[in-house]
Amino acid sequence: AIYHPSEAAQALTQTTSTQPMVVVNTYGRPPSADFPAMAKLHQGAFYGLKSAFEEFKSALESTFPDLAEKKFGFTIEADGKLKALNPAGELSATDMDQLDKLLNASGSLKSAAGTYRDASIDLVAADGNWGGSYLGDYQLDEDNFASTIDLAALFIPKTNTLNPEAIA
Repeated sequence: AIYHPSEAAQALTQTTSTQPMVVVNTYGRPPSADFPAMAKLHQGAFYGLKSAFEEFKSALESTFPDLAEKKFGFTIEADGKLKALNPAGELSATDMDQLDKLLNASGSLKSAAGTYRDASIDLVAADGNWGGSYLGDYQLDEDNFASTIDLAALFIPKTNTLNPEAIA
């Protein structure tokens, strides 16, 4: 089949091709007015947490090199305490206790984790109340944060394939 547009179709194409395209979002609802501000705060909290975690890992490498070589995660509980996680199964009970103490002794990491948790909760709330245009219809709060998010996993380098060696 060969398409031969009529003169009316050609005239319409010529007039609309000079007009700027208008994007119409047909999926979900528009984000809440607070969402862009919450996203910016969340991004700042992310970089603050990343810096504090890198500082913690550097100190861990110099003071406890055997522990620093093992893969571990961490999260923040509702009471504000940091909790070591063992996603790779490499840590003993003694290692977990020692990491819990070291994580909680780092004031900058503890503060950055609390800031990141609060910013994450606010970000999800800003989107969730509007039907979840970006993040879905999720509920995130201080009670379920620790069972939902491994903060160390946020800093695993992103690649096209899963690399178990990249897990911190």
